Amino acid sequence: MRKTLEELWHGNITPQTKQFNRGTRYDEALKRLCKNEEKLNALLDDKEKEIFGKYKGHKDELNQYTEEDVFITGFRLGARIIIESFHEYDGFFSEIDA
Repeated sequence: MRKTLEELWHGNITPQTKQFNRGTRYDEALKRLCKNEEKLNALLDDKEKEIFGKYKGHKDELNQYTEEDVFITGFRLGARIIIESFHEYDGFFSEIDA
């Protein structure tokens, strides 16, 4: 465990830096998004492009907050599951003595 914490502290573990695989559903959705963004930009004048750029920036900022919160929530859930697994079994059944 200490090794993992040390690696995290030194910045050697960075789960947020990954690349996506080509040909996946993510890749296809990204292609559609980019294609439609190009089409939209072609229809906008300079002022509208500036507003749209700001909109995208604000949307990206909100996505970062959301991703951070989901990461923390998932990590906490995983930790709670691990902690709970060490508790005494309190279910309806017991082991059969052989």
